[in-house]
Amino acid sequence: MRDLYGRAPRWVLLAAAAITALWAAALVLPHALPLDAESPQADDLAAGVDGSEPDASPRPRESEDAEEAEPLRFERPAGGFSWKIGSEIGAVTLPSATGGTPPYSYRVTGLPSGVTFDPATRTLSGAPRGSPGRDTALLFARDREGRPAFTTLFLELVVPRRGALEQISAGDYHSCSVGTGGAAECWGRDSSGQSAVPSGAFEQVSAGGSHTCGLRTGGAAVCWGDDSSGKLTAPSGEFEQLSTGWAHACGLRPGGAVICWGDDALGQSTAPSGGFGQVSAGYGHTCGLRPGGAVECWGDNALGQTTAPAGRFEQVSAGYGHTCGVRIGGGVECWGDDALGESTPPSGAFEQVSAGGAHTCGVRRTGAVECWGWAEWGQSTPPSGTFAQVSAGFHHTCGVRPGGEAECWGRDDDGQSSPPDALNGG
Repeated sequence: MRDLYGRAPRWVLLAAAAITALWAAALVLPHALPLDAESPQADDLAAGVDGSEPDASPRPRESEDAEEAEPLRFERPAGGFSWKIGSEIGAVTLPSATGGTPPYSYRVTGLPSGVTFDPATRTLSGAPRGSPGRDTALLFARDREGRPAFTTLFLELVVPRRGALEQISAGDYHSCSVGTGGAAECWGRDSSGQSAVPSGAFEQVSAGGSHTCGLRTGGAAVCWGDDSSGKLTAPSGEFEQLSTGWAHACGLRPGGAVICWGDDALGQSTAPSGGFGQVSAGYGHTCGLRPGGAVECWGDNALGQTTAPAGRFEQVSAGYGHTCGVRIGGGVECWGDDALGESTPPSGAFEQVSAGGAHTCGVRRTGAVECWGWAEWGQSTPPSGTFAQVSAGFHHTCGVRPGGEAECWGRDDDGQSSPPDALNGG
């Protein structure tokens, strides 16, 4: 709006001057007003994006020329943690602060229920509770001058998996396993109750023909399934290891003596005296590893399965009509029946070997499983990947993955190669 001479009215000029003054004040005031160092807003600015306070540290109070302290920060990121719900996490030490002006004080926010923080030692402990999922917690530090810093903890709560196996055993037409905590489970044929595991905790389990034996956490042996030939009548007392054959079973006493029970028609249950470090029961024969590494076998020798070669071994496994052992150094040697190549192992180093019906499988030092011998049902065709243990049954094979999952292959008409979903991560 202008007058006849092109000039703006006086009231327009006054309004423009007032607006200009207010705009200038708005630009100046935020920089002129000090921020309270103890306010939450000051903490946010001081901490910064990376948990340090390079730009907002309180000024030295003694002198404007005093040297600036090194910014307060953490020596390393707190990192991530995956915890099992209901399980103790142990003592988890969180990183220390550095820089600033010691001493430092600490606190943590956002921890799951059941987990506590000790600021004196910067340690977390307890057993987390809650629902599975991912979340974050924050570790805060302050120095003597009140300067703050923080770092983030990335947390994941998971449900303990029942399939975290420690050991597996493939029998005739059934399989059994022991998981963390001592829970034993069997699957496959159960015509004689061989897959009906009694309650209680176990350290080891061994599946045989139509019966199964397990080692209790206290060392007692207990067997279930078909009781013909007295194979369920385990001797009392403590054992360190058990092995179940077709119709007999043997156990290793703490002092090294081997005791067998069940069918003894071929002498498979008549163990020699003296000490052993391991025992393995096969179909009609049994083999043991002497403390010096020599293998000694007894029972049926129609196919040469008890004629062990000389030399030192680390482990032995008795199968149906053959036997295999891992030599000192990792090489595998087999003896006995070789009609289907079950006693012709590949070269190379192995950690463990298991002799089955007419096939054999071993875990290489790389963790890969390799099998040889009869493969009509795929029992000698292992899946790829790594395993911690393998067990060859009559016509099938089972293994434990490094993560504790069970995986089986081969004949499955009785479900012997189909572990419960909870055991294979399903």
